[in-house]
Amino acid sequence: VVFRIAFDGTGFQVLHEFSATTKDATTGQLENPDGAAPLSGLADGGDGFFYGTTSQGGVDGYGVLFAIPADGSAFTVLHAFNNANGARPSAELMVAGDGKLYGTTSGGGVNSSGATTKLGTMFSIDRAGTNFTRLYSFDGASGSTPASRLLELSSGVFVGSASSGGSCGSGTLYRYSVAGDTVTGNTRCG
Repeated sequence: VVFRIAFDGTGFQVLHEFSATTKDATTGQLENPDGAAPLSGLADGGDGFFYGTTSQGGVDGYGVLFAIPADGSAFTVLHAFNNANGARPSAELMVAGDGKLYGTTSGGGVNSSGATTKLGTMFSIDRAGTNFTRLYSFDGASGSTPASRLLELSSGVFVGSASSGGSCGSGTLYRYSVAGDTVTGNTRCG
Protein backbone atom coordinates (compact mmCIF):
# COMPACT_ATOMS: atom_id res chain seq x y z
CA VAL A 1 0.00 0.00 0.00
CA VAL A 2 0.80 3.69 -0.15
CA PHE A 3 -0.17 5.35 3.13
CA ARG A 4 0.13 8.56 5.09
CA ILE A 5 0.29 9.22 8.82
CA ALA A 6 0.84 12.32 10.95
CA PHE A 7 4.19 12.76 12.71
CA ASP A 8 2.44 12.13 16.06
CA GLY A 9 1.14 8.74 14.84
CA THR A 10 -2.47 9.82 14.28
CA GLY A 11 -4.50 9.94 11.09
CA PHE A 12 -3.23 6.76 9.45
CA GLN A 13 -4.81 6.47 6.00
CA VAL A 14 -4.26 4.05 3.10
CA LEU A 15 -4.01 6.13 -0.08
CA HIS A 16 -3.62 3.29 -2.57
CA GLU A 17 -3.79 -0.49 -2.32
CA PHE A 18 -1.96 -2.26 -5.13
CA SER A 19 -4.04 -4.77 -7.05
CA ALA A 20 -3.51 -8.53 -7.06
CA THR A 21 -0.98 -9.97 -9.48
CA THR A 22 -1.23 -12.88 -11.85
CA LYS A 23 1.73 -14.96 -12.97
CA ASP A 24 2.45 -14.81 -16.68
CA ALA A 25 2.58 -18.41 -17.97
CA THR A 26 5.39 -17.63 -20.42
CA THR A 27 7.70 -15.30 -18.49
CA GLY A 28 6.80 -16.20 -14.91
CA GLN A 29 6.58 -12.47 -14.05
CA LEU A 30 3.94 -11.21 -11.63
CA GLU A 31 1.79 -8.78 -13.63
CA ASN A 32 -1.00 -6.31 -12.84
CA PRO A 33 -2.01 -2.83 -13.99
CA ASP A 34 -0.60 -0.74 -11.12
CA GLY A 35 2.52 -2.48 -9.81
CA ALA A 36 3.34 -4.53 -6.72
CA ALA A 37 5.97 -4.75 -3.98
CA PRO A 38 7.10 -1.14 -3.49
CA LEU A 39 10.52 -1.27 -1.80
CA SER A 40 11.50 2.39 -1.51
CA GLY A 41 10.14 5.58 -0.07
CA LEU A 42 8.35 8.29 -2.00
CA ALA A 43 9.98 11.39 -3.49
CA ASP A 44 8.17 14.68 -2.88
CA GLY A 45 7.91 16.41 -6.25
CA GLY A 46 7.13 19.78 -4.69
CA ASP A 47 4.20 19.96 -7.10
CA GLY A 48 1.51 18.35 -4.90
CA PHE A 49 2.49 14.83 -5.98
CA PHE A 50 4.65 12.10 -4.55
CA TYR A 51 6.56 9.77 -6.88
CA GLY A 52 7.53 6.16 -6.30
CA THR A 53 8.29 2.80 -7.84
CA THR A 54 7.30 -0.82 -7.41
CA SER A 55 9.73 -3.68 -7.87
CA GLN A 56 7.18 -6.02 -9.46
CA GLY A 57 3.89 -5.84 -11.30
CA GLY A 58 2.94 -3.64 -14.18
CA VAL A 59 1.98 -4.90 -17.61
CA ASP A 60 5.30 -6.75 -18.06
CA GLY A 61 5.94 -7.67 -14.42
CA TYR A 62 9.17 -5.66 -14.00
CA GLY A 63 7.73 -2.83 -11.90
CA VAL A 64 6.27 0.62 -12.47
CA LEU A 65 6.93 4.26 -11.72
CA PHE A 66 3.90 6.10 -10.31
CA ALA A 67 2.58 9.45 -9.08
CA ILE A 68 0.05 10.03 -6.32
CA PRO A 69 -1.24 13.29 -4.81
CA ALA A 70 -1.07 13.77 -1.04
CA ASP A 71 -4.80 13.04 -0.71
CA GLY A 72 -4.52 9.79 -2.72
CA SER A 73 -7.28 10.85 -5.11
CA ALA A 74 -5.58 9.96 -8.40
CA PHE A 75 -2.95 7.19 -8.45
CA THR A 76 -1.30 7.25 -11.89
CA VAL A 77 1.18 4.83 -13.47
CA LEU A 78 3.69 6.99 -15.34
CA HIS A 79 5.85 4.20 -16.76
CA ALA A 80 5.98 0.39 -16.79
CA PHE A 81 9.43 -1.19 -16.92
CA ASN A 82 9.96 -3.90 -19.55
CA ASN A 83 13.40 -5.34 -18.65
CA ALA A 84 15.24 -3.75 -21.60
CA ASN A 85 14.55 -0.29 -20.16
CA GLY A 86 15.08 -1.52 -16.59
CA ALA A 87 13.64 -3.97 -14.09
CA ARG A 88 12.98 -4.10 -10.37
CA PRO A 89 13.59 -0.54 -9.17
CA SER A 90 14.35 -0.59 -5.45
CA ALA A 91 15.86 2.83 -4.65
CA GLU A 92 13.98 6.06 -4.04
CA LEU A 93 13.58 8.45 -6.96
CA MET A 94 15.02 11.95 -6.91
CA VAL A 95 13.84 15.23 -8.40
CA ALA A 96 16.85 16.84 -10.09
CA GLY A 97 17.57 20.50 -10.69
CA ASP A 98 16.12 20.22 -14.21
CA GLY A 99 12.76 19.15 -12.72
CA LYS A 100 12.92 15.59 -14.04
CA LEU A 101 12.76 12.40 -11.97
CA TYR A 102 15.94 10.30 -11.94
CA GLY A 103 16.36 6.79 -10.63
CA THR A 104 17.91 3.37 -11.01
CA THR A 105 16.69 -0.17 -11.48
CA SER A 106 18.46 -3.10 -9.85
CA GLY A 107 18.04 -5.25 -12.96
CA GLY A 108 17.42 -5.06 -16.68
CA GLY A 109 19.18 -3.01 -19.33
CA VAL A 110 20.90 -3.79 -22.62
CA ASN A 111 24.52 -4.41 -23.53
CA SER A 112 26.49 -2.89 -26.42
CA SER A 113 25.15 -5.64 -28.73
CA GLY A 114 21.54 -4.77 -27.86
CA ALA A 115 20.91 -7.93 -25.85
CA THR A 116 18.93 -7.62 -22.60
CA THR A 117 21.02 -7.87 -19.43
CA LYS A 118 20.32 -8.19 -15.71
CA LEU A 119 22.85 -5.61 -14.44
CA GLY A 120 20.60 -2.57 -13.89
CA THR A 121 19.94 0.84 -15.40
CA MET A 122 19.81 4.55 -14.70
CA PHE A 123 16.86 6.52 -16.13
CA SER A 124 15.11 9.88 -16.28
CA ILE A 125 11.49 10.81 -16.93
CA ASP A 126 9.42 13.99 -16.92
CA ARG A 127 6.99 14.23 -13.99
CA ALA A 128 4.11 14.09 -16.49
CA GLY A 129 5.23 10.56 -17.44
CA THR A 130 6.68 11.61 -20.80
CA ASN A 131 10.17 11.38 -22.26
CA PHE A 132 11.32 8.28 -20.39
CA THR A 133 15.01 7.77 -21.18
CA ARG A 134 17.24 4.88 -20.23
CA LEU A 135 20.39 6.87 -19.60
CA TYR A 136 22.75 4.01 -18.89
CA SER A 137 22.82 0.22 -18.70
CA PHE A 138 25.33 -1.00 -16.14
CA ASP A 139 28.02 -3.27 -17.55
CA GLY A 140 29.55 -4.82 -14.43
CA ALA A 141 32.91 -3.06 -14.83
CA SER A 142 31.64 0.20 -13.34
CA GLY A 143 29.15 -1.64 -11.14
CA SER A 144 25.94 -3.60 -11.33
CA THR A 145 22.73 -3.84 -9.31
CA PRO A 146 22.54 -0.14 -8.38
CA ALA A 147 21.04 0.05 -4.91
CA SER A 148 21.02 3.66 -3.73
CA ARG A 149 19.11 6.84 -4.34
CA LEU A 150 21.02 9.11 -6.70
CA LEU A 151 22.55 12.35 -5.44
CA GLU A 152 23.00 15.30 -7.77
CA LEU A 153 26.43 16.91 -7.31
CA SER A 154 25.86 19.63 -9.89
CA SER A 155 23.57 20.09 -12.85
CA GLY A 156 23.54 16.78 -14.73
CA VAL A 157 26.19 15.08 -12.56
CA PHE A 158 25.01 12.29 -10.26
CA VAL A 159 26.59 9.79 -7.87
CA GLY A 160 25.26 6.52 -6.48
CA SER A 161 26.30 3.10 -5.32
CA ALA A 162 26.06 -0.33 -6.89
CA SER A 163 25.93 -3.43 -4.70
CA SER A 164 27.98 -5.66 -7.00
CA GLY A 165 30.36 -5.54 -9.93
CA GLY A 166 33.47 -3.41 -10.22
CA SER A 167 37.07 -4.59 -10.20
CA CYS A 168 36.62 -6.53 -6.93
CA GLY A 169 33.09 -7.77 -7.59
CA SER A 170 31.80 -6.24 -4.36
CA GLY A 171 30.21 -3.07 -5.72
CA THR A 172 31.15 0.47 -6.62
CA LEU A 173 30.54 4.11 -5.99
CA TYR A 174 29.84 5.55 -9.42
CA ARG A 175 29.56 8.96 -11.05
CA TYR A 176 27.31 9.71 -14.05
CA SER A 177 27.47 12.78 -16.26
CA VAL A 178 24.50 13.51 -18.54
CA ALA A 179 26.69 15.72 -20.75
CA GLY A 180 29.27 12.99 -21.31
CA ASP A 181 26.83 10.08 -21.02
CA THR A 182 29.45 8.26 -18.96
CA VAL A 183 29.61 6.20 -15.80
CA THR A 184 32.79 5.93 -13.82
CA GLY A 185 32.86 3.32 -11.06
CA ASN A 186 35.37 3.39 -8.23
CA THR A 187 36.24 0.40 -6.08
CA ARG A 188 38.89 -0.34 -3.55
CA CYS A 189 39.96 -3.95 -3.11
CA GLY A 190 41.44 -5.44 0.01
